[in-house]
Amino acid sequence: MITANGPALYSTGSFERGEAKYFHGRKGIMKKLKESMSLAEEDNLGTSFLIQAAPDAGKSALLVECVRQAQEQKWMAANIEPDDLLDPEIMFRTLKNVCF
Repeated sequence: MITANGPALYSTGSFERGEAKYFHGRKGIMKKLKESMSLAEEDNLGTSFLIQAAPDAGKSALLVECVRQAQEQKWMAANIEPDDLLDPEIMFRTLKNVCF
């Protein structure tokens, strides 16, 4: 998502599993992420990313890698807990702390 203060990537969920020791097999997904980020910056439009897969498919590791890559590109990342998505005040406070 492009904000008035620059690009931001918002992630939801928890990182209880954390970063994978070896991150591999996701070149196509990472390429699409980079393309989406580039288009969002070029067009000055918002964007969002959904990570959805079966249990134990590596979603947490992929999310950690997406955030790492986004931060390398000077995007801001916010960790928004799933329940917080339903409460606009909590979500606004979380995003405000990251973006402003």
